[in-house]
Amino acid sequence: MFTDLKWLLEISGGDLPSGFALLSDDGVDGQFLMYFYLTLFLDGPGHVCLVATSSTFAHLAAVAQKLGVDLTSRVKQGRLVVIDCYSHLLDGVLGCTGVRRDQATHIHTTVVLDNTTGKAALKPVYDAVKEVVTAKPTEKWCILVENSSQLLNSGVSADATLNLLQYCRILAEKSGHFLATLVHAESVLNEELDVEDEDARLLFNSLLHWCHVHVNVSALRSGLHQHIHGHLRVDWPVRNACARKPSLERHFKVLDRTVTVFAKGTSSAVL
Repeated sequence: MFTDLKWLLEISGGDLPSGFALLSDDGVDGQFLMYFYLTLFLDGPGHVCLVATSSTFAHLAAVAQKLGVDLTSRVKQGRLVVIDCYSHLLDGVLGCTGVRRDQATHIHTTVVLDNTTGKAALKPVYDAVKEVVTAKPTEKWCILVENSSQLLNSGVSADATLNLLQYCRILAEKSGHFLATLVHAESVLNEELDVEDEDARLLFNSLLHWCHVHVNVSALRSGLHQHIHGHLRVDWPVRNACARKPSLERHFKVLDRTVTVFAKGTSSAVL
């Protein structure tokens, strides 16, 4: 499963990555990148702490089931913990910043808005993540913040979102764990759009500065085609120029249970 992506990202055998991966999309849906890391850790020996910001657990489980991963069983095994921000962002629940634990499913639920200040309070989300990860310190954890852009779209400030991700990044790096998040970067990367979104730009540029690897998927300039779904680029933004790896660029196609990648210009669809 996702063999081509593993090769492109230099993940071999049973190895699991460490550090921070920024996933971004521009004109195409990059959600499959999040599922790549989710299934990579759950198919292997890793554990996942998933901060759900744009999907219900039922939707996540349905998609993962098509990829051959049973999220419900992983939850029962204690290898997957879901921190549900989505339902509260959707409902606009105010007045509570605590964490409620559902003992039946072991899924944490967090209310992230505080009506005493009118601002988002994401510290309970980080506290929940820290509790999950430190409860099993010898395990290899993937902290997966499903969609950081959704936090902005729901009224959470860029500063609050960045604080959450910064705390999670430090938590992951100190213990050899892994952090990944998806950001919609169309308003930042697409110069043809006359859109000024300062929060989105601040979020993207800050995460780009922090990350160890940046995986971006974008729409083809020539438009959609049934055989090619978009363009994929991988960057390793190392500050030491001598250690910098060259960027990789490929075309990709999303299939039912995997993603195929191939060299640019090798398909008749773009020749």
